[in-house]
Amino acid sequence: MIKIMYLTTDQTELSVAMEYAKRIGVSIYPKTLPESGEEYVRMCMEIAYDRDVDVMMAKGRTLAWLNKLHCTIPIVQSLYYNEETIPVLWKVRQRWEEQRGREENRLPRVALLTHQPLHIDEALYSAIFRMSIVNILVPTLDKNKDESFLLELKSRGFDYVVCGKNFRDIAERVDIEAFYILRPSSPNSIQRDLDLGKTVAQAISAYKKNYAEMQTVMNYAFEAMIIVEDQGKISLYNQVAEKAFQWEERMEGKKIWDVIPVLPQDIVDSVLRKGKQYYGHVLEYNGQTFVMNITPLAKKQAVMGAVFHFTELHKIENLEATLKQNYYSKGHKARYSFANIVGESAEIAEAKRLARQFAKYSSNVLIVGETGTGKELFAQSIHNASLRKDEPFVALNCGAIPMNLLESELFGYVDGAFTGASRKGKKGLVEIADHGTLFLDEISEMDLAGQVQLLRVLEERVIRRVGDDKEIPVDIRVIAASNKNLEERIRQGKFREDLYYRLNVLTLYIPPLREREDDIRLLTRQFLEEFGKSLKKRVTVSPEAEEKICRCNWTGNVRQLKNFCERLVIVADQPQLPAAFVERQLADVTMQRMKGREPDVVELFRDYGPETEPETAEKRTQGLLPLNEKEAVIRALNQAKGSRIRAAELLGISKTSLWRKMKQYGIVEKY
Repeated sequence: MIKIMYLTTDQTELSVAMEYAKRIGVSIYPKTLPESGEEYVRMCMEIAYDRDVDVMMAKGRTLAWLNKLHCTIPIVQSLYYNEETIPVLWKVRQRWEEQRGREENRLPRVALLTHQPLHIDEALYSAIFRMSIVNILVPTLDKNKDESFLLELKSRGFDYVVCGKNFRDIAERVDIEAFYILRPSSPNSIQRDLDLGKTVAQAISAYKKNYAEMQTVMNYAFEAMIIVEDQGKISLYNQVAEKAFQWEERMEGKKIWDVIPVLPQDIVDSVLRKGKQYYGHVLEYNGQTFVMNITPLAKKQAVMGAVFHFTELHKIENLEATLKQNYYSKGHKARYSFANIVGESAEIAEAKRLARQFAKYSSNVLIVGETGTGKELFAQSIHNASLRKDEPFVALNCGAIPMNLLESELFGYVDGAFTGASRKGKKGLVEIADHGTLFLDEISEMDLAGQVQLLRVLEERVIRRVGDDKEIPVDIRVIAASNKNLEERIRQGKFREDLYYRLNVLTLYIPPLREREDDIRLLTRQFLEEFGKSLKKRVTVSPEAEEKICRCNWTGNVRQLKNFCERLVIVADQPQLPAAFVERQLADVTMQRMKGREPDVVELFRDYGPETEPETAEKRTQGLLPLNEKEAVIRALNQAKGSRIRAAELLGISKTSLWRKMKQYGIVEKY
């Protein structure tokens, strides 16, 4: 129900108001004032706030006091209507004729005293009543000054004053005749006032509901929001803004640049005057850093105000980290740790010790070793032992991506960067790896153009997406791996020397499997056990068979040994495999001879390790190599029924190395 506080000094008027309020369904809180003093008005305001009234109705000096006390409850002015003013003016005219008759050839001067302007046509009233009628506002609420005010009117030649009863005694003292407007008990004017009050209250009630809903929505926002009017005055803000800017008092009605002094005035003016939008403006205030966005509020191309959004920088950083972890970095996780690296030899123990030491720092790491030695396993272990373990681990095989796509994969691209680019653009792997680790496998296969851009990232720690001119800062640790001699690649002009020194801050050498015979035994037993559990077959090898496995020159290292053990479990026809059976499998699958015999083709075309001289490898590839190598590749592909992955496993080399051999010898995919 609508609640109205009706303030009056007339008990008769109050009775009429209460009776009519019942008829129109309005809850009225009547208050009869013995006099309209400040304390009485203040007390009425307190009652109105306590009872949550929608509007207050008053007139005259009471209304003036409400305005002076800055009452925030909406106020409806009780109006003076013709039926109140006309009778009084008619009495003034009669009085003039009684006193002066028609002797004086002039119009009497009449002052209509009010605290608020009267909505009457003074010229029309003057012509009708043949008097000079002027509406004059009472300049002060101080009763002690009312006498001097009336004396001034008398000195200005006014014959009569029409006023409220508050001036009755004062008018007698200063000898100026006064006529008083007493609120009539006629219900017409009171009913019109209450009807107006009800209409205003209903509109205000609807506004309050909308305001409360908007305030609730804003308070659920994660960022500080402030709505201002077209003159920059604050009309609404949420609790986040109140807390962020440490406001301890209400800010409605204040200019936003007054409560936030560091706010650039030119930006606010351009929004409110020109309707311009602003995004991503960094603002520092009270020791905090905010990112400010401003959106103008316009209706029919006229700017009515603006919405200010302030987001604390650390919240954006946390959101970005969460987004990267849950969306962009999805799947970019390191699965292995040092516990997954099997080996008890002195060589592998030293490699693990160094890797653990490297994990404590964020310097770049270069891992060198032959194919299949477990370079990525070490890279993931370093990441998981570092302070970046909760951040992305992004791996990229530089040899598996065509050169023309490498740049876009590394650095991403924007909409329209090239034909076929996604309309939404794409984040590059470097950007996804921000705050984490970027693992670049087979770094030796990266082309020179890509090396230049990677060098810039390592030096300046910024990237630029393909087709974009904006730089994005990144914080990454780079771990690179190579199965080739990078110094030789530098001498050949295929690798940049400055990039090599940037990557080669911490060097980790992974020894080949043939140099750690004890680890071969350990790995063989573990692989047989693992595949035995998954394939539900318990398989072991005899001591003699184990010796043959240890004597094999595992050019594919751990990867090749693992694949061989899987085959043994699959083809095994008895729990313990004898030496002859294992030797046949070695000959058929790995195509390698035992140590002490002439090495076969697969051994000859394996990638050399960091300690192998290129000249030695080149000499070993002369004569028989090209023909036998091609035959070996074709044989493996046929056996794998065209599966490159399986053929690479059979040969003990990587899929990329197989792809290069096929390209070199023109081998197609029909076998």
